[in-house]
Amino acid sequence: MDYNPSAPATPPSPPAKKGLPVLAWIAIGCIGLIVLGGIAFTAVTYMGARWVKNRVEEAAEKPVETAAKMIALSNPDIQFVSADEQAKSATFRDKKTGKELTFSLDDIENRILRPIWRDTCVHYALNCASIGCPNLQKLPFSTDLLTRHLDGAARAYVNDPRGVTLGPAGLVVSSIYVWYQSDFGGTDNGVIRHLMTFAEPNLAMRLQDVGTIAGDRYDWRLNDAR
Repeated sequence: MDYNPSAPATPPSPPAKKGLPVLAWIAIGCIGLIVLGGIAFTAVTYMGARWVKNRVEEAAEKPVETAAKMIALSNPDIQFVSADEQAKSATFRDKKTGKELTFSLDDIENRILRPIWRDTCVHYALNCASIGCPNLQKLPFSTDLLTRHLDGAARAYVNDPRGVTLGPAGLVVSSIYVWYQSDFGGTDNGVIRHLMTFAEPNLAMRLQDVGTIAGDRYDWRLNDAR
């Protein structure tokens, strides 16, 4: 989902802690889609293995609708209304108020995951199927090992040329760190400090002497590796 080259909107202030609004429940559902192991366990527990098998088959034809239904399944206060596969958006209804809200994939990333969770490592869990994206994980994230999995994804990307290249031309980073610089401290130094957190020792030591980002790049070609 890290596919939008436009500058992201400034994240809104954290919601007041007076119960969970529908937006928060949808956010929880989105995190649930990241931690697919937890979703699968919940689905098997309540709906049975056959239901899960049917949903997997359905996802191949209607991925947006299937994902939206899974979000609604995991949240008690929202109801799935409809999905638009072409626009990649889904509509939910707040059961308490009757209000309907429509979200696109871009909304889920930039209005829910980023501003509510405020965790830089969420970028390493989002994948748009291009070569420039962080790795698409071979196994689903699991609820009990989520932090370890996200940190591992961050290390893999930071220590790969797709994420960071440091040479005679200076520090060249993935455009993700430029498009979403506000998530990484809002400055070049903030991005560099983040990179040092996950860099291997040799790269981290070299980054200590770097004060600015010389450039950025992103490979939009489809990652069709099998």
